[in-house]
Amino acid sequence: MPVTEFVTFKLKEPYTIENQELRQRLLILSDRQSDWSLYPLMFYVDIEDQAVIYLISSWESVAAHTKWIESEQNQDLLKMFETILSITNFIHIDFDSTEIDPDVLAFKKYALESGGLPSEDTTRSLVEPVGTELWLKEGPGIEKPEEIYTLSAWVGLEDVKKAPTPWRCMRRLLIRG
Repeated sequence: MPVTEFVTFKLKEPYTIENQELRQRLLILSDRQSDWSLYPLMFYVDIEDQAVIYLISSWESVAAHTKWIESEQNQDLLKMFETILSITNFIHIDFDSTEIDPDVLAFKKYALESGGLPSEDTTRSLVEPVGTELWLKEGPGIEKPEEIYTLSAWVGLEDVKKAPTPWRCMRRLLIRG
């Protein structure tokens, strides 16, 4: 089963999600990484902070992704982005994201305490269904299995805006014309 790559980026000033240079470089990243991994990349923008961009993609394994990370092609991409954005978080999640393609997502992380219990209330009542939740995926972090990650797909932007914290809400960032 493929693993999910979930990366959080923070745009550097003066860049915004409307910036054409940023969008062109994200398109280059998407094309090159997809050619290597054979999986599509999806970009999302945080609803509350438009300077935060999320990348979601799949890999056959962490080892396959590590090979890409170490490649000259990826190192060139990192240099291309160094004045535009910074990586603020990077994780591999043990679930298959190849079926993920919604316009709106909610994301959260919680840690398991030593007894194997969630460190916060993780019941479904954390999200009051305002509209239609399409699906929910949940899995442990591969590098830190005590951290559990949840992605939830929603219909419409207003639905997920009303989801309480600790959910991070995001909408799809379309980079192709």
